[in-house]
Amino acid sequence: MTYLWGEEKRIIVSDITEPDGKVELLTITKEIADANPNNYAIVLTAANYVACRLRGIPPIGSLADASLVHSPTAVRFVASAMMNPQIVKGVLCHVLWILTPVPEPLECRSCLCAR
Repeated sequence: MTYLWGEEKRIIVSDITEPDGKVELLTITKEIADANPNNYAIVLTAANYVACRLRGIPPIGSLADASLVHSPTAVRFVASAMMNPQIVKGVLCHVLWILTPVPEPLECRSCLCAR
């Protein structure tokens, strides 16, 4: 899922790391704004710019009012998933950037690291 911005689908294009690499396409048809993380057993989030773009606030490429930085749907979705201990999370690389506006889910609750 991702932001569809009112469209029926969105096509994500893969990175190519080798000159003769093949471009892979991923068609996404599920709007993140319509999803509840508590309806999933596992939440996996793609890394790199896919994750960075999930922090966007319309209009695309604009942070608009700084007070809106906590409100993107992806920020709320990932933060909610992180706070639910029943959900298995797979977050890589830039995904943690999604949580920079809401750092509370990253606070250590086990206290093992604080001892």
